[in-house]
Amino acid sequence: MGKEKKQYPKITKKSLDYLDEVEKNREVTFQSLDVFGRTYTESSVKGTIKNDLKRIPLLKNRYKYLCKAKAHINQMNANTHLKEELDVTETIRLGMVHAYYPLKNWVGNKYDKIATQVRKKNKDRRDAKIADEEQITFQVKEEYIDRLQSVYNIMKEDLIICSTTNFEDFQNVFLGVKKKDVKNKVIWNKLKTTLIMLFYDLMLNKIVNERVLSYDKDNPLNLCFLNHKDNSPFKGWRSCNNQLDTAVRVREYKVIDKIKNTFLNINTIQKS
Repeated sequence: MGKEKKQYPKITKKSLDYLDEVEKNREVTFQSLDVFGRTYTESSVKGTIKNDLKRIPLLKNRYKYLCKAKAHINQMNANTHLKEELDVTETIRLGMVHAYYPLKNWVGNKYDKIATQVRKKNKDRRDAKIADEEQITFQVKEEYIDRLQSVYNIMKEDLIICSTTNFEDFQNVFLGVKKKDVKNKVIWNKLKTTLIMLFYDLMLNKIVNERVLSYDKDNPLNLCFLNHKDNSPFKGWRSCNNQLDTAVRVREYKVIDKIKNTFLNINTIQKS
């Protein structure tokens, strides 16, 4: 009997596409042999590094790549290839020597540029963290501070806020408290549009300080309140702002007016 013919898997377009996809998604790291090889030229090294960096989406990973590239080229010696018994021509060896210093400077400049970007990103992250920690709640004007207890009682009785809300947590909404000192947010039982319109109205009547309420990020309302449906911060403040004219119902305006008037009535009594 003759030997059986060895069967090899059939190469198809699908299998080639799969290999291309695997290669495309492969994590790119600095590999000295891939970049420099046995022989190299200035253009070959630059081309390989540029192509590798294009395939690395994250800034921190591009930084790691260039760290290794810089360390590798720094430990190389410009005359290394003259001393080795390489099976290449003298012209190629001299070409590598002449390419060394331009490449060393080029990689160094690439590294310095991305290192600056990393430092800036880290600084921005630290600044954002500090700014986040420095966020404060709303600040009620001094003449209305003694009305907070009455407002609190009404909002609990009418189930505008959760009935288990304690007064200390409630008044923190109005006393300019830093984010780190807000231990328990107030659970809001009404519509999101009612909440934002309430504070627009309080600002309009100069009961609380002016704040920007149209941002999804760092919205002071999320610093103070949670959605009663899932006890999580409200989302979509920007889109909510664009729909306020049509979204707020008559009964919601009654809620807003009742709270506002509780603040303002005491002001009238004090002045009489």
